[in-house]
Amino acid sequence: MFLQEFQEQYSTKHQMQYLAQKDVDELKRIVEELKYRIAVQSAKLVRQLRRKDNLSHKLQKNSDIVTACLQAVSQKRRKCI
Repeated sequence: MFLQEFQEQYSTKHQMQYLAQKDVDELKRIVEELKYRIAVQSAKLVRQLRRKDNLSHKLQKNSDIVTACLQAVSQKRRKCI
């Protein structure tokens, strides 16, 4: 697998030399594999961000409910009524 080989190279110089040794078809395959992996990770990130947003809204709703309950039983509220 090319990514494993590629990650073993430490410097940019070595990475450039590694890629320079590949033929055009191999470079195209590498690019396609990277595009695919980026798309997969992007989809995962979008799902996680949507989930985080939904959980944040749920937390805010629950916090609003707790706040309303605390205000309803507050001694200051009772004295005003």
